[in-house]
Order: sequence, then C-alpha cells, then structure tokens
Amino acid sequence: MIPINSNNEWDTLKEVILGTADHMNWPDTEDFRSKFKNAPNGKVPNSIIYQTNNALKSFKKVLENEGVKVLRPDEINYRERNGFGCYSPRDSILIIGDKVICSPMHLKDRMMEQEALLPHLTGRSYITFPDMESDYMFDAANVMRCNNDILYLVSSTGNFAGARWLQNVLGNEYRVTTVPKTVYHGSHIDSTIVPLREGLVMLNSERVTEETIPSFMENWDKLWISKDDIKDMHTITPQISTKWMALNILSINPELVVCDPDQYTIREKLNQVGIETIGVKLPHGRYLLGGHHCTTLDTIRE
Repeated sequence: MIPINSNNEWDTLKEVILGTADHMNWPDTEDFRSKFKNAPNGKVPNSIIYQTNNALKSFKKVLENEGVKVLRPDEINYRERNGFGCYSPRDSILIIGDKVICSPMHLKDRMMEQEALLPHLTGRSYITFPDMESDYMFDAANVMRCNNDILYLVSSTGNFAGARWLQNVLGNEYRVTTVPKTVYHGSHIDSTIVPLREGLVMLNSERVTEETIPSFMENWDKLWISKDDIKDMHTITPQISTKWMALNILSINPELVVCDPDQYTIREKLNQVGIETIGVKLPHGRYLLGGHHCTTLDTIRE
C-alpha cells in the first residue's frame, strides 16, 4: 500500500477520500443539539440523500478525470446509531505529512465517523488517537496545512488546549499558529483563510483584516473575497451554514480548483491569479454542512 503523504492544501492531488450521504441523520443527542439548535431532527430525507449522492458521483468523476484515485468511506448506519454521517470526512481526521490524527472533536457524537475512514488509512501511516479524558478539543477542519506551518482556528470547535496538544503531537518539525476566535468564532477555518498555493491565500474580508493575517502569510499575495462577491443561493432545504461556504473549495493542483459553479465572481478572481476552476454543484451543501473542501480528505499530494 502507498503511504499517506499530504503536507499542504495545494500540491497535486493523487488520492482522496470523498464523503457520502448514505444513512445521514440529525442526532437528537444533547451534545449535537447544543451546537445546532436550529437543525432538523431525525433522518435526512431520502430525496436529499439521493440528490447529494448523485452530486458526489459527479464530483468523483471530475476527480478521476484529473487522475485522482477516489476512495469512499466504509458504510455505517448512522440512523441506527444516532450519528450524523460521513458527508464531510475533512471534519474528523487530520492528515499532516504521513501522520493521521483522529481529532478530539467538539461533538463527540461525530467521532464515530472516524470508523468509516480508518480502514483506508490503517497500515499506511502513524495514527494518533486522542485521550478522551483530556480537556483538549478540535475538529480537523479547524486546521489548514501550509507545509511546516499549520494554521489552527480557535473557535467553538477548537480550543487552545487542542492547539497545544497538536503542537506536541507534531513536534519541532512543525509550527502551529493559532488564529483567534475574534477572527471567526463559529466553527471551521476553511471558509475564512484558504491557502491556494505557496505565497497566495484567499481571505474572507468580513472576518480577516490586514492586522489579523497570520504572521507567516503577511508577505503572501492576497485574494480578498467580500460579501458582494458571493452569489447567495436559495434552495428548498434550510441553509444552516453561511453563504461563506462559497470559499470552501478543493485544490487539485496549484493551478486548478473545484468550486461551486454559480460563484461567478470568485471564479473570475481565481482566473485572474492563474487558477482555473471546475464547477461541481453540491445542491444541499449548506444544509449538510459541507462544501468541496469539507467533503474530501486528501490522503496523497505530491
């Protein structure tokens, strides 16, 4: 088996785990309801699961056409186990280099999703499991990888204790830089600071300012995205995530990304900095809490 190796968000993608909508469910646990007070309760309607899985099939075809090997999560009946679902594998497992870190997630209900992903990773990497008695906590999607620099968003889904633990796990080879919750307190980092390639970053102008840019990115080129750049899509399903999901893109290589096809201004801005775009529609992404970055976990980049 080829070893796991993924150090940043932009090198050429060779292998990825793509999520699934199978058996998705809104848990009724106190843990989950405390975070998503306005979320539905019970199983996700079969029509949404069907439409989402068809969209993911299209996503899979796009990735394979670009030479990417696509793996899928093992099947778990989240409805029977009162879990959520493995639509967003990015949330629960963090890959840095050849290390696989099972995140000590904010919502402990969601850690069962790791069971669906680990069979693809076991025997190919060093796997770290959290101490569940500790006070550290973070979702893997609180983290952005920029080779030896690791961005870590302190927010409702990641605390300072988690950042310290991650630094200890990674050792001196890496430097974990925290982004304070004053930048964004809600959840994950991948709709706020999006590294596109070495020396170029896309930034959410409603959250990030020149004063709050991470220090190692100060001299990078910056692609600012304002609220007026985003086409706010309206669907029949509740939109639980914000419209900033539009920044949740997946890089296939430094010159090519997958994004929402209807975000015309963002696509044009990316083209202006030499990045081509492929549009793939995820029709219920804001309902199921995941865009193109969320729904993928890159296992090999070269």
